[in-house]
Amino acid sequence: EFAKDSGTLYKAHVMRVLWQYGLSDGMYNTVYRSLFGLRPVRGKILHTPVYETVDTILNLIQECRGVAVLAHPSVYHS
Repeated sequence: EFAKDSGTLYKAHVMRVLWQYGLSDGMYNTVYRSLFGLRPVRGKILHTPVYETVDTILNLIQECRGVAVLAHPSVYHS
């Protein structure tokens, strides 16, 4: 239900359901760390997403006449 609009199930969707049913102490707290881990420690759920290349995404945005915006550049050391 929480992921139906995006078409993709993300970790945040899983955590929202667990939190809604009282099975989590918050979005990114103990339960999140035990399931998904934080670098460099892996959690119980192995999660290795596959991403498109930057060039592919930029070309797609350009084809759709969109505007590419880099959010949180300090995270990516840009």
